[in-house]
Amino acid sequence: MSIRSKLFFSFLFLALMIVAMFSVRYYFSIKENELIREIVLEHEISTQLSGLSTAAQKIRRYEKEYFIYVNNPGKREKYAGEFSEARAEINLYTSRLKTIYTWSNKKDGLKVLSDWEEAINYYGDGFEALNQRVIRQEISDVQDANKAIQDYKNRFRVVLSGTAQSIHEHYKIAADKAELIKKYQNTSAFIFGIISAISVLLALFMSFMVPASIVKPLKQLTKIAEGISKGKMGNVDEVKGSIEIENLAKSIKRLQTATLGLLKRLQKGKNSSS
Repeated sequence: MSIRSKLFFSFLFLALMIVAMFSVRYYFSIKENELIREIVLEHEISTQLSGLSTAAQKIRRYEKEYFIYVNNPGKREKYAGEFSEARAEINLYTSRLKTIYTWSNKKDGLKVLSDWEEAINYYGDGFEALNQRVIRQEISDVQDANKAIQDYKNRFRVVLSGTAQSIHEHYKIAADKAELIKKYQNTSAFIFGIISAISVLLALFMSFMVPASIVKPLKQLTKIAEGISKGKMGNVDEVKGSIEIENLAKSIKRLQTATLGLLKRLQKGKNSSS
């Protein structure tokens, strides 16, 4: 192989190592960015679920306060109004969650949210109907009012328990993805380190071995050439190396052969004259 070829392939392999390092880093960067976006999404969902859970707790509290003051028109009206406001707040959070689930194509989330909306509307409509009966004085006893709303409250429990469970699940998903990012970073660093080590070794090889493969045979040929100038003959065939070195060795061998022939003719002429 020629010197140029050795250098070319050595630098080509080194360039490939550099490209491989950046390719590995680029690949893992894309993966990490995807996971970060997913973590942000899970965090946003958890935030909306937390708001929904808080609003669901508020609507239950206003219902209880309403029953405490069922025979007090002023207080009763106050808590009925706060119940309606909490219901509107719940609808706001469910609307936001629906948008997020639709945008992120979370079909399971949309199905669960649909069940929650049915329970929310069932409970809200049941409370509004009960409030009208209380206003018409069809119900005036706290126990009767609780009994009338019981089925609606039982249906609403799926929202209270479901939001708490969903928040935990989404936080766990986000935590798992964060852990996966750490694994990607460790894997990327490990591969990057291996490729870097190979590149350093290759650079060292190019710095020492390639020049050595050129310098050593050149020293041998220089020594032979100096010997020829002094009338000494060397074994050129022992010199091995690249194509350029071997061509130079062949030229020196031809020079050596020609010099030896000239010396023989000179010696023959000298003997004839004597």
